[in-house]
Amino acid sequence: MDFVYKSSISAIEMLQTRFQQQQNVFFTISNLGDPRYAFLIYAPLVFSLNWKIGKQLMWVIVTAEWSNQLLKWILHGERPYWWVRETEVYNKTGSNTPVLQQYFMTCETGPGSPSGHAMVSAAVWYVLLNTLLEKSGVVSSTNGNVYICDCRNYQSRSPITAIFSIRGMVL
Repeated sequence: MDFVYKSSISAIEMLQTRFQQQQNVFFTISNLGDPRYAFLIYAPLVFSLNWKIGKQLMWVIVTAEWSNQLLKWILHGERPYWWVRETEVYNKTGSNTPVLQQYFMTCETGPGSPSGHAMVSAAVWYVLLNTLLEKSGVVSSTNGNVYICDCRNYQSRSPITAIFSIRGMVL
């Protein structure tokens, strides 16, 4: 597991260095993807617009949150900022300990993997974007399970050639 953590530390260090000027953009994106907003803003808003989709969104949020907590209990993944300070990997190899930036959003001390922000955000945005595409007519349901884009109507609007979705999994 140390190899995986060490590889992710290198990626984090590179991202923090390369995108230092855009940190406020990334904070905004992370805040918009915060799971609490799924309950406080997105679900009530969607419920008020469409009860069926609101119900679907709530089930997706609850399932994603529950599975995330279950996986955190099972995997107990370390948070990179704290792992760097606690591991013996850098002492054994003689390499320098990486310097990671600590931000207000990364100072939690509980298990960090899998990411609740990533899991819940992906689930919420999938439901919202899939609904938006269905309502706009870009995606149409042919048999209840397979969705195919009829791109003849949209050639002048976008370069999308086809969108396939089988039983809710985007391919």
